[in-house]
Amino acid sequence: GACNNNVICPEGDNWRCEISSVAIIVVGGSGACTGTVLNNHAQDERPLFLSANYCVTSVSSCVFRFNWYSPSCTPTAHAPTSQSVSGATLLASSGGSDFSIMEISSHIPTAYNVYYSGWDATGDALTNQTGIHHPAGDVKKISFDTDPAVFATSGGAACWNVQNWEDGT
Repeated sequence: GACNNNVICPEGDNWRCEISSVAIIVVGGSGACTGTVLNNHAQDERPLFLSANYCVTSVSSCVFRFNWYSPSCTPTAHAPTSQSVSGATLLASSGGSDFSIMEISSHIPTAYNVYYSGWDATGDALTNQTGIHHPAGDVKKISFDTDPAVFATSGGAACWNVQNWEDGT
C-alpha cells in the first residue's frame, strides 16, 4: 500500500542491521511469507529462520530471498532477486502462537551481509514496536507503532499485541 515505507527511505536509517536480517520466503515463484534470520547462543551463524506457522507447508521447497528491497525511496522499484538460498528443515512450530523456526539447508553466503538478529526474553513491557516485512509479497517495508504494545492471548499463547501502526502497516 501507499502508506508503507520502503526500507531504503530515511525512516529505515536507525534499523539497517535489523533490515538486513529480514528475508522473503518464495514458494512456487510467489512471495509467501516474511521472516528473520536468528542468532543463537553459540553465535556460529547457524542459519535459523523465524517466520509464521502458516509458512511451514513445504519448507524443503522454500527459497529465502535476501536483500530484496526497492533501490529508491520513491518511486518503488523492484530490486535484483539473485541473493537467495533454497530449502530448509522445520525445527519447531505452533499454530497457537503462529511461529515456525526453520534451519535453512545451506550456509547463507557472507557476501549477502545478513545480520543475525537477537531476541528479548525479559518479558518487559514494550513501549514501541518496529516491523520489517514484505507485505503481500512486496519489496521490503518498515512500519512503526509508537504506543506501548498490549499483553494479550492469541490461540492460547501469550503475546504482545500492536493496537495500531502509526506509520506503515
